[in-house]
Amino acid sequence: MTSSKIAALIVAGGVGERMGGRVPKQYWNLGGLTVISRTIRAFMACDFIEDVWVVIHPDHRQMFEDSCGTLAMRGVVEGGATRQDSVRAGLLAMEGQCPDYVLIHDAVRPFASYPLIERVTAKLSQNKCIIPAVRVTDTLKQVDDSEVQQTVDRENLVAVQTPQGFDFKQILSAHQSFKGNDYTDDAALIEQTGGSVEWVEGDVRNMKLTTSHDWHQARLMVDMGMEVRTGIGYDVHALIDHDPATPREERTIRLAGMDIPHTQQLQGHSDADVVLHAIVDALLGAMGRGDIGQHFPPSNQEFRGKDSSFFVTEVCKLLAQMGGNINNIDVTLICEAPHISKYRSEMVLRMAGMLGIEKNRVNLKATTTEKLGFTGRREGIASEAVASIMIPK
Repeated sequence: MTSSKIAALIVAGGVGERMGGRVPKQYWNLGGLTVISRTIRAFMACDFIEDVWVVIHPDHRQMFEDSCGTLAMRGVVEGGATRQDSVRAGLLAMEGQCPDYVLIHDAVRPFASYPLIERVTAKLSQNKCIIPAVRVTDTLKQVDDSEVQQTVDRENLVAVQTPQGFDFKQILSAHQSFKGNDYTDDAALIEQTGGSVEWVEGDVRNMKLTTSHDWHQARLMVDMGMEVRTGIGYDVHALIDHDPATPREERTIRLAGMDIPHTQQLQGHSDADVVLHAIVDALLGAMGRGDIGQHFPPSNQEFRGKDSSFFVTEVCKLLAQMGGNINNIDVTLICEAPHISKYRSEMVLRMAGMLGIEKNRVNLKATTTEKLGFTGRREGIASEAVASIMIPK
């Protein structure tokens, strides 16, 4: 599968009437993140998935932007009147990107784990649909309005979950062929076309949030299974003069992923972004996973001149693979210059985008050392960061 292009399609077009509430359930807050944000992050953390697409209800655009606007998805598509209409709209939007395979997943299953997604993906082939399922453990009975008709043999019965994996062209063709129906299970369309459907072991924790009982279970899973951890990061880089050949209007310094006009620049193996380096160290510290030098050693020429947003993205993927998420980031920039007040809002937005969190979870402060020390002498710039994360116990 390494040479194949795999995309994920998250279906989030429902209105969630059975759960009640003022907003649809996919936008409810679950342990500091909305349900849909948790779901999208699970797929973005999978390095074997190239693109993530989301189908939303046309009336939910602002809620989606508020919840997930900083996440780097390939595309957001407005869905139709039924789930099948929504999936078809998503597949048609993806067609131009030419994926080989697609994983279709319900947004209200926020606990899809990396191992589960990997199991489904590993079995994909051109002629087979792969679905995750768990064996039925309760006794099953067929009933009418008031009476039991018969006991059903559960020996060969399973409960189906998502994500379901498909050859992209095959599932798009199936959706086009059965347009106008209301299939709630995409694999059922493959069955209708006579295609092969295989199942792999699902995950009982991969629950679908349908009723208020499901919601209480989900909150218990998050509250009881997670703990708060904190990490501290610190980074320093020397200030050096720009190359005299560099035009004055192009002389900038790199801070928080942003090029800011300045008479000097920072010296380092990568782009020397002290703000982002401190954040990376704070996150790794909270995770108990060493420091930036261990993961991205300066002796490795691959990282020479590297944009530090790459380091942030990779560490965020590592956190997601561990089942964790970021609560908030607090950064202090220590320097005499440049003054960042007019750039602060844009810097915060850029950091929030890299981290995949809401902008109100990122704070940026700046201070001086009253002309004392190496920062006071303008020999270098320092940055401190504190990261708070939620991670499985």
